Amino acid sequence: MSVHDLKHFLQQPFPGKAAFFAHILLPLFGEENVIDTYDEPLLDHHPTLRPMAEATGIRTITRIAHIDLGLQPLDIFDITVADRVRMAQNRVGVQQLVRRIMDTYSGAFLLIHYEGRPDWEWRFTFCHKAHDATSGTDARRFTFLLGPGQACRTAAENFRSLIERRTADPEVQLDIDDLRRAFSVEALSREFFARYKAHYARFVDFMVNDVPMRQDFTGTSCPADTPEARNREEKPIRDYVKKLLGRIVFLHFVQKKRWLGVPLGAPWGEGPDNFLLHLFSAAPPEQQADFLDGVLEPLFDRGLDTDRSAEGDAYNTLVPTVGTVRIPWLSGGLFERDRQDRLPRASRPNSSAISSRCWPNTTSPSTKTTPTTPKWA
Repeated sequence: MSVHDLKHFLQQPFPGKAAFFAHILLPLFGEENVIDTYDEPLLDHHPTLRPMAEATGIRTITRIAHIDLGLQPLDIFDITVADRVRMAQNRVGVQQLVRRIMDTYSGAFLLIHYEGRPDWEWRFTFCHKAHDATSGTDARRFTFLLGPGQACRTAAENFRSLIERRTADPEVQLDIDDLRRAFSVEALSREFFARYKAHYARFVDFMVNDVPMRQDFTGTSCPADTPEARNREEKPIRDYVKKLLGRIVFLHFVQKKRWLGVPLGAPWGEGPDNFLLHLFSAAPPEQQADFLDGVLEPLFDRGLDTDRSAEGDAYNTLVPTVGTVRIPWLSGGLFERDRQDRLPRASRPNSSAISSRCWPNTTSPSTKTTPTTPKWA
């Protein structure tokens, strides 16, 4: 499977044991190393785990397979959780139960999914009991959140890389270190900041080289003669880009909690997990062409920086097909308007910058632009 095919597979509802083994585990480890004849219900065999499981909404834990990695074997567990559990937030309870499981098993894969809603998101977690001379024994956990609404790009790329190694040389045996790197949060963080820095640099480069923007932000249309003077002169542009990207990144975390675009009368947590992209996609072409000033800036100011609790937090998005929804008041200063927010519309990048530069991994056909030649460049 290509990276695209793997990503598509991982973005689907939980596929079940047979499909997951066929598309992920068997290509990774080889059919000869995966023993899938187990069917051991842990809560029946270990009743002391049941109270903790019930308290965290976990319904069943079944040992379904074993992977032979030589001196470091892995066991595979299928875990179902109740519909009331928020998969993306319910980490502590699952982690506590994992620690109990890891008292017996040195390494494990956990397939965690909903009992009654197979169409919701699911988790693929790698656990390993590491032995360190300074810290003793520590059960490390690494998780990919998968399924509908999840990006799944990094998981697909990392799994494909491991599969290609085995395809090129069937004698290759993956080990614990390979799996740790594939699931590494550290690697994901480095990748995120590298991409963030690239988007930041492209925004700044565009704005410092656009004469009207440069004039409005710096007061001069020509760069200063020395690097030191130019650095001071262009600081307002850099500050504006940092603030804009910071706002959007923060809202990505908020929308993952489903706090944006909540239907009127519904509780927090019922909004779409891709509200920003949904808002852009639903906007008519004329609004998309002026999305920052026409839609996002009002959202920042009259939505996120205004207390509307007396109106049930209702906010008119100004996008006709989205209409009025619930938006939380996020006090704290990030969305307060300043001089840069009040500059003329021609002095700021338009919606194509937002869609192609800030949402590169969540685009739909209606929002894609060519990164090297965006519409506003």
